Amino acid sequence: MADLSGWKIDDSEGGSNPFTFPDQSELAPDTYLLLPRRQTSLQLNNDLDSVRLLRPDSTVKDEVAYGEAPEGSSYSKDGIVWKWTVSPTPGAINVFPKQEETKPAAVSM
Repeated sequence: MADLSGWKIDDSEGGSNPFTFPDQSELAPDTYLLLPRRQTSLQLNNDLDSVRLLRPDSTVKDEVAYGEAPEGSSYSKDGIVWKWTVSPTPGAINVFPKQEETKPAAVSM
C-alpha cells in the first residue's frame, strides 16, 4: 500500500490551490487513481500548464508540463513517456491504439 495522506496534486506554481489527500488515503499496488475536478477543484488549462505531485512538505516529487491539448484528448503516461491519446481509460491502465498518432510532451520531468 502507498500512503498518500498529506501528499498534494497541483498545477503550475501560482495556479489553483493544491488538492491535499486526506488522512488514510491509501493506494493498493497495481491500482489506478482517478481525480475528478469536482473532487480536487483543480483547474488545468487546455494550453500551456503543468501538473505536480508534491510531498507533504510541499517539495516537488514529480512534474509534467504540456502544451496545447488536442480536442477530445487526454494526456497519459505510456511507461515513462507522456502522450496525448483519444482513448482515455479512467481508473485503468493507459491504452494507446497503434493507429493513433500522438504528440510528444512539450516538457517531461
